[in-house]
Amino acid sequence: MLGGLLTLAIVAVADVAIHGSREAWRGFAFMLTAGLSCMLFTGLVEHAIPSISWTAMLALRTSLVPLSGALALIYLGLWMGAAYEDRLVHACVAWGSKVLLASAATLGSFALVLDESHAMDLVAISALVSAFGVVLGAIASARAAQLGDSLARWMAVACVLLAVAEAGLFANLVQLPFYGDGLRVLTALSTVAFFLVCSAVGYRRSREIRRLSRLAKLSQGADPATGLPRGSVLLAKVDDAFWRSARLGRECTVVCLHIRNLYELSEAV
Repeated sequence: MLGGLLTLAIVAVADVAIHGSREAWRGFAFMLTAGLSCMLFTGLVEHAIPSISWTAMLALRTSLVPLSGALALIYLGLWMGAAYEDRLVHACVAWGSKVLLASAATLGSFALVLDESHAMDLVAISALVSAFGVVLGAIASARAAQLGDSLARWMAVACVLLAVAEAGLFANLVQLPFYGDGLRVLTALSTVAFFLVCSAVGYRRSREIRRLSRLAKLSQGADPATGLPRGSVLLAKVDDAFWRSARLGRECTVVCLHIRNLYELSEAV
């Protein structure tokens, strides 16, 4: 699991070095926080750094997982784009991320002042908060997929993988009696698969956005044959229509028609 996460971290660093975009930095921040929070539950950190105090470990374990969940929800809303305007998606992403951020600060503060006897209680609360974040992410992804975002279906699959991974990591930390080597392997595979799916769909969406941006810059003004707006002019008009409908409290729909030979059709009409 550590090898897989390190490989994906190197890819995230390379993406930042090559593109340096906000999406690349977001991917790196998510990979850093979420990957580190996963590794904190394996016992590898204590093995590598024996001098680390249990108070510091408890604070990191209870606060970093909700924090990474909050970042994941915020980035999920940005990644969804237009679907983020849906009320259900907005409620899951906006309010869910605020709850997770507040929970991370609260749990981290309690971990610094409580004694060791309450450590597992804080871990259990952190597990419940993290599960709440996963459920919100799954609901938002399913709703976005229902609205027509095909990539959101894969994000819903990633949420299922994350649920399996988090359940296994928490079970490993509390040393449940039924948690054997087979479940550990399943946990490791689910964790790496979650990050792989998120990285793949994130790269796919970023590539589509860059392609649309290039196409918009290449084509401006009006089509000479039909007089219809195209390129950045068309995008500006669509954007204006969205703002007008939002101000008037009305719905706005964009209908796209794919016509293979517009000029021949225009002559026939």
